[in-house]
Amino acid sequence: MKTSSKLLASTLFLLTMPLVMAPARAQDLSGYLRDSSGHVVKDAYGDCWKTGHWTPALAIPECDPEALRAPAPVTPPPRPAAPVLPTVTFRTETLFDFNRAQLRPAGRQALRQLAGKIQAQDPNAQVVVSGYTDRIGGDTYNLRLSARRAASAKAYLVSQGMGADRIETRAMGKADPVVSCRDVPGPVNHTNTALIRCLQPNRRVLVRIRAPQAGQSPAPGASGD
Repeated sequence: MKTSSKLLASTLFLLTMPLVMAPARAQDLSGYLRDSSGHVVKDAYGDCWKTGHWTPALAIPECDPEALRAPAPVTPPPRPAAPVLPTVTFRTETLFDFNRAQLRPAGRQALRQLAGKIQAQDPNAQVVVSGYTDRIGGDTYNLRLSARRAASAKAYLVSQGMGADRIETRAMGKADPVVSCRDVPGPVNHTNTALIRCLQPNRRVLVRIRAPQAGQSPAPGASGD
């Protein structure tokens, strides 16, 4: 076998080394057997002879270039992506009384629970709070009302430990209605209770748990809600 032949050849090589060569320093702490001139002793195959002191840390390029190669970098496994919470929609009646911007007890409880979930799943989450109204009332009034409601929701989330710099508010006013209710008869004002009930889905607060998207701006916005 090749290994046996190599071992036999190496043994014969040592036995037939010229007697004029000075004895090698077998206890050389460099890890390799060396002759009196300091050269590493090699066998017939050109392999360096190691002493019992040899360790990979003592490897030299002449004899063990493989041992000197840097190990391949270990790539850490990718970090699991933080779970993304969905957009949460609150009916204004949950957070506020009709045509008001002060949080109700039920609204504070709902926002407290939401803040707890956000803090537990992703403490660095960016939050966008958008307030909406229905089409009853003037544009300017509804825009201001939606701004006050968004600000109230933000203030409460901050009181629950969320960073104010992580919460953006948007006053959307009458923008993006969910329902139109154009078939409801009667005046478009706060005396038309049927219309108020029909327009309820438009009166909402959205809390988006994600990075704010560029390019979005508040929609342009007598009493309303």
